[in-house]
Amino acid sequence: MRVRKRGLRLTVFTMTAVTAFLVGWTAATGTPIAINAYPGEGVANCQGWGQTEPEWDPTSHNLPFCRTDGPSVSVWASSDFGELGRENINYTVANRIHTPTNLTLGSYGKEWLGAQPIVSGAPQTDVQYFMQPISQGDLDGVTWCAVKVSGSFYQCDRSLIVLGEAHQGRVSACHELGHAIGLTHGTESTGVDVADDDPRLRCMQNPEDPIMDNFGTSNVEVINNYIL
Repeated sequence: MRVRKRGLRLTVFTMTAVTAFLVGWTAATGTPIAINAYPGEGVANCQGWGQTEPEWDPTSHNLPFCRTDGPSVSVWASSDFGELGRENINYTVANRIHTPTNLTLGSYGKEWLGAQPIVSGAPQTDVQYFMQPISQGDLDGVTWCAVKVSGSFYQCDRSLIVLGEAHQGRVSACHELGHAIGLTHGTESTGVDVADDDPRLRCMQNPEDPIMDNFGTSNVEVINNYIL
């Protein structure tokens, strides 16, 4: 399980600073700032908990996330989300999986349209989004592996994501999707660490930055070259 603490960041940008940042980001060499990929440093071993949906408050258990089991990622979202939450998950699924990573969207099922996830056999639905109260008020969301790939130490066949009622935004949806794919926090990187709140981690920052709702160059490089 990886959890994210809620935080408020007040940043004042000038147009010159923003332009310089974007130019520098675009000119990146393709080398990630850190290898923040599961298993990383200090991350619990991948385990499968056999759940079809969250059966308890996940913050009360040390449930680790793992790493997706292939380049095709299937997603399902429960009908617990309100209209805005559904829109934000729709946006994240459409814009953060296939583009710009080498992942492909296998399928996207929406419970509010009658779709049901595949929770038995193999392969199963890779990522399931749920919304429910999270007892610890400083957490935005949690991700853990429900069914691991048989014989694998680090691949998960089906991951569960829970977003708190007050955290159904694009940043939270992106951050937890990153964990389900296999991205860790900065200080859990293999080798050279970066701070958890390094802005180059984009939506994988911890605590969140409300304007960072995408993976950014470094995370994309990690997904394409270290996770897949």
